[in-house]
Amino acid sequence: MTGGRTLATDKSLFPRGALVYVDARTCRGGVHRRREEYHRVMLDQDTGGAIRTAGRADIYLGVGDHAEELAGTTRVEGQLYYLFLRDDR
Repeated sequence: MTGGRTLATDKSLFPRGALVYVDARTCRGGVHRRREEYHRVMLDQDTGGAIRTAGRADIYLGVGDHAEELAGTTRVEGQLYYLFLRDDR
């Protein structure tokens, strides 16, 4: 798993190992909240322990104190676009 490039979703609804484009706006920080655009291609390769509803996904942000702080203060609302190869045979 790679920090900022791994997504966790409910695997009964979303395909494991799929390529997904995340289009979102983040809201980071406690008192001094910053809104930032968040557009990135990720891999849906984790199930995540906090996934409790179908409309939820978690972004793995890495290890260490900085990643833990980001994970605790980041909230993202947006869209997930799964990328699939189409077979037109």
